[in-house]
Amino acid sequence: MTQLPEKETIRKTHLPGFKGLCVIYSWKKFWKSIIKPLITTLFIFLLFLLFSSDIIGIIKVLVELSLNVMPNLLGFLLGGYAIVISFGNENFLKSTSLISEKKPVSKYQIFSGIFAATTLSIAFSLIVAFLFSIVSLVPVPLFVPDILIKIINYLALFLMLFVGIYAIFQIPTMIFNIFDFSQMFHIKLVSEIEYDNQKKKQENGKEDST
Repeated sequence: MTQLPEKETIRKTHLPGFKGLCVIYSWKKFWKSIIKPLITTLFIFLLFLLFSSDIIGIIKVLVELSLNVMPNLLGFLLGGYAIVISFGNENFLKSTSLISEKKPVSKYQIFSGIFAATTLSIAFSLIVAFLFSIVSLVPVPLFVPDILIKIINYLALFLMLFVGIYAIFQIPTMIFNIFDFSQMFHIKLVSEIEYDNQKKKQENGKEDST
């Protein structure tokens, strides 16, 4: 019989809010997930530096694009999250919620954690774009040196690129996560159907023998 983890371990793996998400979606996963987006961001950022001088114009386009696209995507994900998180019958949810001493985090928690992390990345991208749109309305004081303004613009461009690209990279991860979850649900249904068929065959065999 598989032993359950200690009560303290169960408590730590079921914390609410951001602390709980950090346990399920570990920092190791997070740092691994930023490698490709970071490389892509650096490449595009260098292209802008080499071939474009209108950094402010590029930032405005990125902000406008995020403000137009991200809210719709975020609304879709939140609705999908609410539906998928309650997906499946009771037996299936129980089978994906199994925990043990070796694996105190269940498949259900991992799935939920990936979905939550993806949704948060898109929400963060939207927040950054919103803040940049507000800051752009504030006039720059005359005493601020031009070199400092350029550095701030470059940092803003890099941040805007990174949060948007990271959110985009998270979308395929979420899609495959949903697909894997649906595969698990389907194989559970197939097993139940096979079990019901075998049970019917046994019952029919008993009836024929009588």
